[in-house]
Amino acid sequence: MPVIDLARLLVNLSLALDFSRRGLMRHHQRVALVALRIGEAAGISFEERLDLFKAAIIHDAGAVTWPEKDALEAFDIRDPWEHCWRGYQFVSDVDILAPAAEIILSHHDRWRGDNPSGKAGASIPLAARIIHLADRLDVLLTDREYILDQREPIIKQIQLLSGRFFDPDLVEIFMRLARAESFWLDITAPCLTENLLGLVGRQIFIVDLT
Repeated sequence: MPVIDLARLLVNLSLALDFSRRGLMRHHQRVALVALRIGEAAGISFEERLDLFKAAIIHDAGAVTWPEKDALEAFDIRDPWEHCWRGYQFVSDVDILAPAAEIILSHHDRWRGDNPSGKAGASIPLAARIIHLADRLDVLLTDREYILDQREPIIKQIQLLSGRFFDPDLVEIFMRLARAESFWLDITAPCLTENLLGLVGRQIFIVDLT
């Protein structure tokens, strides 16, 4: 029976999900890397970090049209619920990805509430809160400016939205991580893919074709 490394499969799939009018941007890989760093610093278990990775690396799987993909580039996304719901449906019936379904469903939920999911604050899955922060962080980045020159404005914007968009406890964790230049340099490193895979290791599963 075929043996597949799920982590590498999802990383490669993420490149296809990133394809937009601007080309392959590695958005999902950067979001997954930042999410895992925050999750690790938050003290979640390795098993929980695997579920976090599964959700982060394909979190925008439900965005299937060019307008939907273009809309994701705006920091304050209007009506993200449809692609969250579609992504939830895509993975909920796939046994090995099912733990990511509820996370993907809520990955644009704002801490203060008023979300289509009906969730607010701590009722939003922790992994979804982490991905929301990592995702919006990546949207603020630009390839037209050196990464370390972008650090302070991004930190200020994330701080400004603590307790409104983002879980304040996660913002505090992010602030500690953001003090290190390596946190930012890793996001744009040529070895991004290998660094990301190094955080989750090989996730081998056997495909039963019978």
